[in-house]
Amino acid sequence: MNAVADALTAVALKMDTANFASSMNAIFALRRTEHPSTGTPYANAADRLMVIAETADDLRDRGMASASIGQFSDHAVAVNLLTRIAQWKNPVALVAVQSLSSKLGPDGGLVALQRMWKNGSITNSMALDELRFVAVKNKWQH
Repeated sequence: MNAVADALTAVALKMDTANFASSMNAIFALRRTEHPSTGTPYANAADRLMVIAETADDLRDRGMASASIGQFSDHAVAVNLLTRIAQWKNPVALVAVQSLSSKLGPDGGLVALQRMWKNGSITNSMALDELRFVAVKNKWQH
């Protein structure tokens, strides 16, 4: 499985404007590596998606990889990785804030967002605007 995941990661990272569909398909394939009956994800899929989120040249690929991390059933891993992404300076931080607030719910995502709200660790302007909305909605103090 590692070889397949490595190949999918390489496809997603290949910079070529004609490659966008292939990149998206590779990211979707990595996302869908959860075992169909148990829901247990392939152990390294989130790590591979994180590599794409960190290093892909195309922001669309970075955003899609980040959103895919937010869909994993292992919420602890997803919250940890999305918290890191939310603190980036690039626009992908917005995807992470949105995933933490809506897809992961109150069991971890909102706790992480509230912590980042209080310590001011979100710096991307779009992500910060989204975080302000979440803070007002949840009546958080700064």
